[in-house]
Amino acid sequence: MLRTVRDMFTHAIQEVWVDDDERFQEILEFLEQSDPTLVPRVKLFRKSTDMMGAFAIDRELDKALQPKVWLKSGGSLVINQTEALVAIDVNTGKFVGSTSLEDTVFAINREAVREIVRQLRLRNLGGIIVIDFIDMEDSAHRQTIYDELRQELTLDPARTQLLPMSDIGLVQLTRKRSRPSLERTLKRECPYCHGSGRIKSLATICLEIRRALLVAAERGMGDQISLVVHPEVSHYLQGPLRELLRELEEVHNVEVIVRENPLCHQEQFEISE
Repeated sequence: MLRTVRDMFTHAIQEVWVDDDERFQEILEFLEQSDPTLVPRVKLFRKSTDMMGAFAIDRELDKALQPKVWLKSGGSLVINQTEALVAIDVNTGKFVGSTSLEDTVFAINREAVREIVRQLRLRNLGGIIVIDFIDMEDSAHRQTIYDELRQELTLDPARTQLLPMSDIGLVQLTRKRSRPSLERTLKRECPYCHGSGRIKSLATICLEIRRALLVAAERGMGDQISLVVHPEVSHYLQGPLRELLRELEEVHNVEVIVRENPLCHQEQFEISE
């Protein structure tokens, strides 16, 4: 708690709320020694309701864990955090400007600059960060965006190093990583995709099942084979890919009995007599 106050509580913060008397006193004592001018900004939350809910912090946390961030103009940011780097893509989204395309792009990029730096702090993103601004043909516009980004980063308490913008609007920077990011703190690795963010398509799974069934038929498992799969795979097998089962029945004289198990991983299946 005191580390958070030390690192995050600056004069840019209007208020700090605490819902525990003992912790409240600890913070006051700490600030009396470090920066007494901040003491009046610390407030004690005395209501019986949950403080996180009262300030809608839970909803803000959910938004901060989403990859897409909407800008007020209708544009958007897409933030992807990988092991190697963080990629931030600026998109026009729903925004349609009333002037030229260049002016529209410039306006969205300017709005994106402040929100990008805010998201870096909010999500505690560190390491190598690559920002893909919307392409601007006017070199003066590119310079303005770069200068405004550099200015916004001076307000960031974490140490950053900014490299020049490329001709196609790419900016690379490094931000000192002091703690795990918000996503790494509040989320765990997906047991399905193991961090890849993707699983096999239904068509791919069904083709793997076909190969396994053909091997089973060649081994002479009998004229009837039981196949246990996830319900979505079952629906796909008996719908768009019904021909796969018909092939086994007509060519190999094997009847496939499909059984559904909602507890199955979508990529898993079981074949038996």
